[in-house]
Amino acid sequence: MTARLLDALALVLLVGAGIAFLQGARHIGSREDLHAIYWMVVGIAMLRACSGVARADRAGG
Repeated sequence: MTARLLDALALVLLVGAGIAFLQGARHIGSREDLHAIYWMVVGIAMLRACSGVARADRAGG
């Protein structure tokens, strides 16, 4: 049960990272540099969290 919960959390983080990267790309297109950098950093943080959760899930079970 715990492994499935961690997998679901990793999936939510991955989808969130994808959405953040798309937001960043949209702001780059409209020349809003500060917003673009913010969303790219959010995407990177979510992607790192996703890989950390997935790695912890694999190590624990």
